[in-house]
Amino acid sequence: MIKNILFDLDGTLFSFAECERLALKSSFKVYGRRLEQKELDKYKEINSELWKKFELGLITRNDVLQNRFKLFLKDINVDISPIQFGELYLYFLSGNFCLEFGALEVLLKLREKYKLYVVTNGTEMVQMKKINGANLINYFEAIFISENIGYNKPDVAFFDHCLSEIGCLPTECMIVGDSLSSDIQGGKNAGIFTCWYNPERLFNELEIVPDYEIHVLTELNTILQQH
Repeated sequence: MIKNILFDLDGTLFSFAECERLALKSSFKVYGRRLEQKELDKYKEINSELWKKFELGLITRNDVLQNRFKLFLKDINVDISPIQFGELYLYFLSGNFCLEFGALEVLLKLREKYKLYVVTNGTEMVQMKKINGANLINYFEAIFISENIGYNKPDVAFFDHCLSEIGCLPTECMIVGDSLSSDIQGGKNAGIFTCWYNPERLFNELEIVPDYEIHVLTELNTILQQH
């Protein structure tokens, strides 16, 4: 019987794409520049590849944070300090609270019956500022951030830590997340139920099969009734 719901944050409860766009736009504005769509697309491409390497354990979190803007600004031929730009980006990112459609509704409903948790690979400063800024902190029993734990999703050690802190069996948990390689694979590694949040109805090209798939967060209510 499922008693605990583990929510990913970016791309699941928060609309990370919109938060990201606004943070980049604000950062460029400081330097008197306008963010072009092709520049946004290039940043997403570089950032995504670096985070994939991070999830695979090929590079560290610091490698991602230090190199993404160095590579991005070099690619678009902009002479701005990547360190200063990165600091600006994180500052603006932590101030954006773009909730996914149905996020607040589903948290309000589920907390009546389940214990809710956050499981994220994000940085503590950014994630906690967003959670507090969106007034979500009281919905969760605990916030599990890989930066503090020392392991990242999908590493089973990350989930072992969470389960130990919660004090429950894997079969008493479900993870809800938008990343097949991080959230769903991590959940499967740990033996917990998995629910892929796929609002854009993307085709699953990976050999990672979630237990459930939803396109709107409120569909979780129906799925959990089966347990």
